[in-house]
Amino acid sequence: MTPLRPVVERPTTRPVTVTVTVTVWAIAVIVLLGTAATVALARRHLRDDLVAGLRSDNPTRSSTTLGKAVDIAFAECGGGVLLIVVLGVVGAYLVHRATPSTRTRPTLVWATLLAVVLAAVMAVMMSSADDASPVVTWGATVAAVIAVAGTGCAFLPTTRRWTD
Repeated sequence: MTPLRPVVERPTTRPVTVTVTVTVWAIAVIVLLGTAATVALARRHLRDDLVAGLRSDNPTRSSTTLGKAVDIAFAECGGGVLLIVVLGVVGAYLVHRATPSTRTRPTLVWATLLAVVLAAVMAVMMSSADDASPVVTWGATVAAVIAVAGTGCAFLPTTRRWTD
């Protein structure tokens, strides 16, 4: 019997690009967790600065309303970081679990993860604007840039041959 499509030779050893992908994503997650830890340690100061910034833009709003808005922004960012960590672990597991006999398609996980990272970074940038610490703004930006690089590695031909 002849196959309907040509047989594709798959590598039998894990390519270096797979390790690079997982390593780059691990670095992105570490930077993001460091930024989240910075926010957690300086939460009261950041909260006061953000409420003051909102108060100057919305002088008719009550302090309680502004405080709740800032708390929601903090919860949103914390949920985004948690989702990023979970998706990062799932993506790394799927890539490293792939063997010549059992292939997975983790590139969808990496692409979804990148979308979540970029959305979380945009949320941080929009909610903090000029009122946040530069560590928070730059930490989120650096994490996003590293995440883009890690996702790019996931779509390299050698990585795709390993995971397809």
